[in-house]
Amino acid sequence: MSVANFKSAAGELGLIKSQFDDCLDSGQYAQFVADSITEGTSYGVQGTPATFVNGTMVSGAQSFASFQSAVDTALAAS
Repeated sequence: MSVANFKSAAGELGLIKSQFDDCLDSGQYAQFVADSITEGTSYGVQGTPATFVNGTMVSGAQSFASFQSAVDTALAAS
């Protein structure tokens, strides 16, 4: 997505457009986002959603049963 598309989407979502535009244009959170991407990549994250249960990644949109299994496995190991 382009900056223009992000700004357009923000307006469609009902965000305060001037505040969103100022924040995006300032780059205030650019380093935080870059650091988060680097950290996620170091843990094997390749997309969203990625959830960790006791250090084990549950990748992608998963069912409740998948999360329940991950939690049960983590509890059994402790």
